[in-house]
Amino acid sequence: MASVRGSVRGVRRRDVLRSAGTGVLAGSVTGLAVGCGGAADPATQPGAVTAPPVELRVQSRQAGSGVSEVEYWEKVVGRFNERQRRARATFEAFPPDKGPVVLAVSGTLGDIVRLGGFGGQFPEMAVKGFLKDTAPLIQRDRYDLKQFHPASIETLKLRGKQFGLPHVSHPGFSGHYVNLDALAQAGVPEPNDATWTLTQLEDLARRLATSGRTGNDNKWVMWAPTQLQHVIVAARAYGGEVISKDGKRSLIAEPASVEALQWIADLLHRHRLAPPPGTLQGSAVNNFMQGNVAIAWWNMFIMGTLAQQAQGVRWKVLLAPKGPKERGIFMTTDPAAQHAGSAQPDQAFELLKHVLSKESNFAWFDMTGNPGGRVDFWTDKRVTDDPATTVFGRAIAESQPLHHVDNGTGDEHNRVVTQELNAIWSGKAGVRDAADAARRAAQEVMDRPSG
Repeated sequence: MASVRGSVRGVRRRDVLRSAGTGVLAGSVTGLAVGCGGAADPATQPGAVTAPPVELRVQSRQAGSGVSEVEYWEKVVGRFNERQRRARATFEAFPPDKGPVVLAVSGTLGDIVRLGGFGGQFPEMAVKGFLKDTAPLIQRDRYDLKQFHPASIETLKLRGKQFGLPHVSHPGFSGHYVNLDALAQAGVPEPNDATWTLTQLEDLARRLATSGRTGNDNKWVMWAPTQLQHVIVAARAYGGEVISKDGKRSLIAEPASVEALQWIADLLHRHRLAPPPGTLQGSAVNNFMQGNVAIAWWNMFIMGTLAQQAQGVRWKVLLAPKGPKERGIFMTTDPAAQHAGSAQPDQAFELLKHVLSKESNFAWFDMTGNPGGRVDFWTDKRVTDDPATTVFGRAIAESQPLHHVDNGTGDEHNRVVTQELNAIWSGKAGVRDAADAARRAAQEVMDRPSG
C-alpha cells in the first residue's frame, strides 16, 4: 500500500459517506421487527386494537473520545419507534457523577445499557446480578450469533452466561504504525506484515537506531509498549496469558508471560530502542506525528488523528507481528446488555437486536468513527475500501477472547498489575521480581468475594 496519509475513514465519516450517497441510515435492519423474520407488526394492521406502547429506556455515556454520542442514540431509538408500535424507546445519558453500577443500585438503570468492555464495568455489572442472561431469548428467537465474531461472543460470556452482545468489537493493540520516511532514510524495506515476526520487528528497530534514533535529541525508534494491552498481546504471542480463562488465577508470572515481559524490558533497557515511560512528553500519536518515534504500536483509534493532523507525514499501519506462538491479538468488545430488572424483557430484547443491527452499526461508525461489532460491518465495502481499516479487519479475524476477572474486579486488577510492572519499565526492579509482585497483588484482588 502506498503512503496512506489520508487513507483513514474510521473517524468523522459523516461527510464522506453522505457525499458518496451511501445513505447509511436508510439501509436494511437486521433483527429489528417485533414480529419474527421481519414480518409486519400486527399492531399496524387495519382494525387492530392496540394497547399503549410499553416504555423502554436506553442508557450510555454522553460522549467518548471527544465525540458526542447523543445524536447517534437518538437516531437509533427514533428508528425503532418509527417501525413498530408495541414499545417506545428513549435515550438517557449517564449522569456525569453516576455510572451504571450506581444507577442499578438506585433502581434507575435503563432496560438496555451500553457498557465498557475492557476492565471492570461489564463484568462487575454481570456478577452483581444487574445484567440479564440473554441466552434463553437468543435460543427462543433463533437469533443468529454468527452475525458476530466468535471471540466477541465468548468475551461477553461470564460464568457460562451470555450477559451482553457486541455493540463494538475491535482487535485491541494490533496495529504497528510506521513512519515510511524514517524507514526510507535508514534504508529499511517495508516489512511484509503477513509474515513478519517479533524478531524481525526487533531487527528493523535496530536498523532504525543506527540511523540516529538512539534517544539523542529525543529521537527514538518506537513508543514504549508498556501499557497492559501491550503486555497482554506480548504474553499471548509468547504462549502466555495475564488472566486464566476462568478468570480466577493470575498468570502474569508464568514462564511464557515472563519471557514476554523480558522482551519488552530489553527494548527499553538493553537495546534502548524505546524510551522509558515519562521520557517523552505527550501521547504516543503526538510523538509519532512529531517524528520523535518512528513506530507506534497501538489500536485503531489514532487513525483519525493521523488523517486529520499528520499532514506531511507518510505513514502506514501494519498488522502486529507474530511471536513464537501467535500474534497474540485479543478481542475488545463493548457490549449492549439487557437489564435483569427490566419489566419488559421481551420488548427490551427487540430493542437490543435493533441496537445491534447493521444499520445501527454503520450509524455508529458514521457519527463516532468507532467500529461496529458485526461480521458484516467489518466485511462491508465501505470498510474494506480503506486500506488502513482493512488491517484491523484482518486482525479481528485472528482475535481471541479477552478474559475477565471472575469476581468483577477487572479495573482494580488492571491497576495493581500495571503498578507492579511499572517497576520494570522504570528500571527499579527485575522482570522476575516484578512479575511475582504483580501476580501476588493480582491474586489478592481476584480472590475477593464477588458481589
